[in-house]
Amino acid sequence: MFSLVLVLAPVLQGPAAQAETLWSAGRRIESIERLAVAVAATPGDRFLRRRLVEREMTVHRYASALEHMAGLGRDVRSQRALALHGMGRFAEAVEFLDTLDPDQLLLLVATLDRLGRHGSSDRWLERAGSLIGLDDSRVQVLDARRLARLGRYADVVPIVAQVLAADPYDAEALFLHGQALARTGAREAGLAALERHRALTPLLDDLDFAERGVDLAPRHAPNHARVADVERAIGRLGRAEVAYARALELAEPDEVVPIALRAARLFDEDRNDLARALRTLDEAAERAPDARLFVRKGDLLVTAGQQHEALDAFEAAARLRPNDAEVTERLEVCRAAIAVEDGR
Repeated sequence: MFSLVLVLAPVLQGPAAQAETLWSAGRRIESIERLAVAVAATPGDRFLRRRLVEREMTVHRYASALEHMAGLGRDVRSQRALALHGMGRFAEAVEFLDTLDPDQLLLLVATLDRLGRHGSSDRWLERAGSLIGLDDSRVQVLDARRLARLGRYADVVPIVAQVLAADPYDAEALFLHGQALARTGAREAGLAALERHRALTPLLDDLDFAERGVDLAPRHAPNHARVADVERAIGRLGRAEVAYARALELAEPDEVVPIALRAARLFDEDRNDLARALRTLDEAAERAPDARLFVRKGDLLVTAGQQHEALDAFEAAARLRPNDAEVTERLEVCRAAIAVEDGR
């Protein structure tokens, strides 16, 4: 039994062991480079080669992953499909997609449709409906795409409306909704939906880019903060809050301030939650005392009509930046307001 365990879970040594340590630390590119050295030294080690392929796929290094799949055969069939698809080699990818895997089955339907192989796409869509369920939003969007292709726009409207009720940020559903509305007599509503789609699409592209940054360096706080920024711009505030919290958790002292300022802005401007915004600034100041945090706190308190508390914040900023003209101006304005308030 002991020897069997060693076969199933080999003890890694040398570059392979170093690669695991680096991966756990979030240093993924360095990890992959070390693992590639180990594979080059022992090209017949299928375990290491599969591990390298998995890691390269995680960070979207599709060409390298394909190269390292050599000799692994059916063991990496699904990864081969995704790598080919990620490289835009769609006609090749469809030959390897796993029709028993729900996600890959849906990708197969979409890719066949993209290639103009509509008969095959429609047959696999029927299979997807049976396997995944007709009430799955992904199946519904693909079905709406099929109906739009057939010119059945009146049938498209209720399907995508249901999808958008659950997720207003589904880009394809939004486009199909606008197109269908415009072609069924609701031109103004359709154009409005298409305009929302036009505004949303570049944000989703930005989000994809930001999430790839997290895939590359998951312990780098600014990567998570960038995800939060885009989620906030999209309007998904809950997701933005989670990403800001993760960013602050990971942040080095020199990274805390800009992230905290952006998170506090979300709580103040989007959530109308002054207490949480102030708490975010206070917690950041404990970790990385910075005049910008106290200035922002003072500004929020002035807006809230809490002049005395604002003065304390501006004075804290002045102690950190005693010759700063903007801080001095805020102090003077705040003191003047307090004097008027107190009747002096």
